[in-house]
Amino acid sequence: FKIGMSRTFENEEQVASFMKKENRKLVIYQGVVYEVGEYMDDHPGGNDLIEDELGTNIDEKFEEAEHTKAAKKIFKDLEVVGKMKNHDDTSAGSSDEDQEEGGAAHMDGAKLGCTRDFDYSTGLWEQIWKCDWSFEEYYVYINEPKVLVNPVRNLTLFKHPFREILTMTPWWLIPVVWTPAVIAMFMSVGNSISFDFKITLFVFGLIMWSLTEYLLHRFLFHCEDLGLFPRHSKVYAVHFLVHGIHHAFP
Repeated sequence: FKIGMSRTFENEEQVASFMKKENRKLVIYQGVVYEVGEYMDDHPGGNDLIEDELGTNIDEKFEEAEHTKAAKKIFKDLEVVGKMKNHDDTSAGSSDEDQEEGGAAHMDGAKLGCTRDFDYSTGLWEQIWKCDWSFEEYYVYINEPKVLVNPVRNLTLFKHPFREILTMTPWWLIPVVWTPAVIAMFMSVGNSISFDFKITLFVFGLIMWSLTEYLLHRFLFHCEDLGLFPRHSKVYAVHFLVHGIHHAFP
């Protein structure tokens, strides 16, 4: 993986100066200067973690955070602004291991361990439903976190616009829908039970749901880790829709 770099920086101070002058958001990783402004808001740990490191070399911090292999490959899809002086051009976010592993093209060109190459410009679930792959391939796929960049965008799960709308729930919709429902249930019992008992039932319900959700998540949604997963491609597709997508595209 070769990177064409027209600008060379002597040190971090020069990068910081250029960043301020050009109103850019830059970091240095493995001797390469990357523009990260577009990606910052989508960083799983929050944009403040990147904001604090702008204009500096993040090699050590990146390794300390124990980022995944997939996270490292995101650099391949970020805009390259330049390189640091006396640094090998071929080392930027790409190793011999990356070149030889022969993975499929994910994250707009970066290679991951799964050998399946899906088209992320259209509905993904229909492709997964038709995919005849092994359990091992599916397991690798869902356990490699992926981020779509250049441009940063959400995953398109369904081709049909109406079904796609139903896959995205804004945070405020949950309290808008369920707060009136909870109030209505409280009022429906009237004075047949005391207010203290209503609160007790409410707390008990929260505890029971939390326990139920944990058990479902641990023993049903993660049954692939327990050796209980049926080996069939259609089962993989259903599992991806129910839970696998949460790991593949966090």
